Amino acid sequence: MEITRIGEKNIDYFSHLTGGAIPPGQSGLGVILDDTAVAAALFSLVNGTATLEHIFVDPDERRRGVGTFLLKEAIEAFSAAGVDTMMAYYNGADEITKFLSKMGFACTESLPQCSVSCDKLINADLFHTILDSKRSENIRYMEKLTTKEQRQLKQILRKNGFDESILDPGRYDPKLSFVIVSDDDITGCMIMKMSGEDLMISLLLSNGELSSLRPILREVAGIVDEKATAGSSIVFVSGNEKLEGFLGKITADTGLMEQRGNGGVAALKMQAI
Repeated sequence: MEITRIGEKNIDYFSHLTGGAIPPGQSGLGVILDDTAVAAALFSLVNGTATLEHIFVDPDERRRGVGTFLLKEAIEAFSAAGVDTMMAYYNGADEITKFLSKMGFACTESLPQCSVSCDKLINADLFHTILDSKRSENIRYMEKLTTKEQRQLKQILRKNGFDESILDPGRYDPKLSFVIVSDDDITGCMIMKMSGEDLMISLLLSNGELSSLRPILREVAGIVDEKATAGSSIVFVSGNEKLEGFLGKITADTGLMEQRGNGGVAALKMQAI
């Protein structure tokens, strides 16, 4: 087996494994076996933390050590580059948990999830009504928050009983996550990231007023319209009443919300390698 970097020159060779082009801000590693691309993994790197965004092994080559070889090579490469931690956010069955645990990851959560198919969502009439509405001028993406606003957001998270670690590097995408700012105060936020082809929503907070919820609906509709591909889903933890209510604004009449298998968070400290 041979490990290789995936870039513009060879992405077509691996595209059936990566789901298409490599998203901005991510890098890829692939495995070649007998002159055939058989596995690929995508990673992001933010402030010393690498995140495993996507890993896929050709079904015909599974249970033959290909995935283990790929992730081991990636871990060693990131460790040699001085990366402190690798994170993985995953959906699915116990098999994934066992695989990551075998590779040295500490799997800390196993939570039931719900999902909404983006394909079906985009075809809902209410989705287009929301998408056609005017964007709010009070939206501010995380990547543009001031230091004062970042402190205020953390205070809001603590006040509502959420751990600040939800804002750790790799756990969200500052280019997709945003807050609602009104009169210099944050009145709501949506924290999310892409995981493979799925849009993972970690947290929705609002003051409960329609004036705060409406711009969030509009902004998420725009992100779905821009980022969704065939087979994409919005995924979130079951039992989150705010998120279920939020998506219910669009899906309540169409029955699009589905129960999904457990998902989890896994962390690997490079020093332990």
